[in-house]
Amino acid sequence: MQDGGRNLEISVTDSGARIPERVREKMGQPFFTTKEVGPGTGPGLGICQGIVEAHGGKLSLDSDCPNTRFVITWPKSVAVRKEAVLAGR
Repeated sequence: MQDGGRNLEISVTDSGARIPERVREKMGQPFFTTKEVGPGTGPGLGICQGIVEAHGGKLSLDSDCPNTRFVITWPKSVAVRKEAVLAGR
């Protein structure tokens, strides 16, 4: 990673084939699923993305990987808001 050590990168890779383009376009949408009706509702990836982004990070799919690989990038330190510093918090 070429970020000067400012970020922490966590990746998860499986042994399956990469995700088809038609699925990649929709996979962040709430309740999107490729499963049959019943086994799952599909909000999992959207929830994960929301949590990561709420903490200043990014969840992405590595489209260059021959398998399915998700990458989470989090800042090692969170910028402190100027208002909080001035208020003594």
